[in-house]
Amino acid sequence: MLRPLLVLIALPINLFVFGLASLFIHTWMVYLAAAWAPGYEPGGFWGVLAAGVLIMLLERLGTGLKEIIQKSKKVRDKAADMGI
Repeated sequence: MLRPLLVLIALPINLFVFGLASLFIHTWMVYLAAAWAPGYEPGGFWGVLAAGVLIMLLERLGTGLKEIIQKSKKVRDKAADMGI
């Protein structure tokens, strides 16, 4: 619930700095998870930053794959409508 709100608030900044605000939000979410989860130690700033980068890359990869799947479905449906 908190992450979508932060992404919406940071959208203008994110557009200006080419996604760095997203990296900040992901890193901050890892810190929050470490604070709330008993026994979870993120391993310092660089570990948390690496986790934020990994989360950001996986999110971008998932978004890209989702778009590719949606485009292929549209092409398949169009071909089916044409009788191919």
